Amino acid sequence: MYRAPLSETLGHIHLPQCRIWSFYNDVNKIVHINVSGTKFETTLSVLRKFPTTLLGSADLDTFFDSSSGDYFFDRHRQSFEAIMYFYQTGGLLHVPCHVDPEIFRQELFYFKIHDLILKALPKPTAKKAMDLPKNKNLQTMWKLLEYPQSSTAAKLLAVLEIIVIVLAVAAFCIETLPQFHESIREGWDKNSTAAVFFSIEASCMVVFTLEFILRVISCPDKWQFCKGVLNIIDLITILPFYVTLSLQNDRALDSFVVLRVVRLARVFRILKLSRHSRGLITLGLALRASLRELALLFFFLLIGIVLFSSGVYYADLTDPETKFVSILDGFLVGGYHYDDGGIRRRCSKI
Repeated sequence: MYRAPLSETLGHIHLPQCRIWSFYNDVNKIVHINVSGTKFETTLSVLRKFPTTLLGSADLDTFFDSSSGDYFFDRHRQSFEAIMYFYQTGGLLHVPCHVDPEIFRQELFYFKIHDLILKALPKPTAKKAMDLPKNKNLQTMWKLLEYPQSSTAAKLLAVLEIIVIVLAVAAFCIETLPQFHESIREGWDKNSTAAVFFSIEASCMVVFTLEFILRVISCPDKWQFCKGVLNIIDLITILPFYVTLSLQNDRALDSFVVLRVVRLARVFRILKLSRHSRGLITLGLALRASLRELALLFFFLLIGIVLFSSGVYYADLTDPETKFVSILDGFLVGGYHYDDGGIRRRCSKI
């Protein structure tokens, strides 16, 4: 039996195209979402998993751009990547670490994401207030010493302290030059060159000592101050000067290893610069957070040293003139350099 097509039955009558939200028609329909210039592609069935949200409801049509055929949103692009991932995974929300939590929260409000998800988000952290003492005079002093951004005077004081630190470290390095060894050995009371170095050292130590005492007096929490790493470094850089000053009249003590170690502690002054550098503070925190990884790296380095030192030891085992009489000596590597007498062998630590 012949059955006429629907077009012949209706003639030239055209049925109007209505935007009816039917699952059969739209389940495989691909939609393009333009978020501030970045285009995302998905299907309506993915968006309709959450019909109470903006993208999953009929309100999405209000953002349709007929000229481009896209749904345009002038919103935060990095946040929308996580929102699209939420639809694609059926409700798994991943908060981007590089997006401010408050910005991400506002985007979720805009796209009408469920309130339960918002409650699970971390609340925006408030800026940490300055920890100040109760006394107003001590507050002013603590701000000057601890918070360089609090005032112009505090910034100038921080710059002055940096200059003093650099001067102290430079003097410490320059006085080790060979031409100054004899002058330093004679002492500042007998040699003018040593007196210049001593004057620089004493002036810098006066500044460091005065700053440390004022910090102790004005700090709001004495116990927390004593536990601070930077404060311990400040104390370590101050003590060697007064120890060597009290022992300078006893020339025999100059050969003691303990006194040399005390003098060596002056090199920690360079660490005082970390108080005025956010980058160095961040680096220190990163190293502390990576102690396990650094320990693993050292472990693998130790394995390589043991393997290669064992190979060097057994390779030279039959050589009577070998310098590697044990595997421990294999931790040293041999090198050559030229001098007036010809070639001489030397060993240097890895």
